[in-house]
Amino acid sequence: DCVIDPSRWHDTLDHIRQRFHFYNVMLAVNNTFTQEMVMSVTVNIPAHLAAIAEEYSEHIGEMWGGWARASAVSLEEPVVSRDFISSDALEANPYYRHFAAPQGIDNALAIALARDSLTISNIGMGRHKSAPPLSSGDLAELRILARHLRRAVVIGRILETSANTARSFAEALDASPAGVVLVDRHRRVVH
Repeated sequence: DCVIDPSRWHDTLDHIRQRFHFYNVMLAVNNTFTQEMVMSVTVNIPAHLAAIAEEYSEHIGEMWGGWARASAVSLEEPVVSRDFISSDALEANPYYRHFAAPQGIDNALAIALARDSLTISNIGMGRHKSAPPLSSGDLAELRILARHLRRAVVIGRILETSANTARSFAEALDASPAGVVLVDRHRRVVH
């Protein structure tokens, strides 16, 4: 559903958040070439905290053992931040101190959804200190969900890129000083 209607991402992620007792969720989809964020969906993160998260985002990788280690995690594999960082290092991390700790978040789960020539995407879910620990069953279910989330992100990006390419092609034809007519195999005018 999120492929056809991206506005459904929020409710979909909120259902996942509630099902697994996460405090908040962030989905980021970036253009690999430009590093530009093409989609960002946040659930249960007020605007002022989203700004703080952005301000300290350069420190997120440290919470996962550094960007090199985080980048080596398999696609679709749920990983828990406490498996990558000590309590002392976590508490010293500026992202944690300014964004997560004030909300009572003491752990996080991340899933890499895409890492290809078109898209870099991941989802992060904050775990409140009052929530029960994630079970192996929870991680198994999240692994299954990750496949579907990944497909939705990847197919959505392919469709978006194809639509943009077609739009650019049509604009180039329209801007051409020469008359250009495109016909299909039945010789019907299509543009």
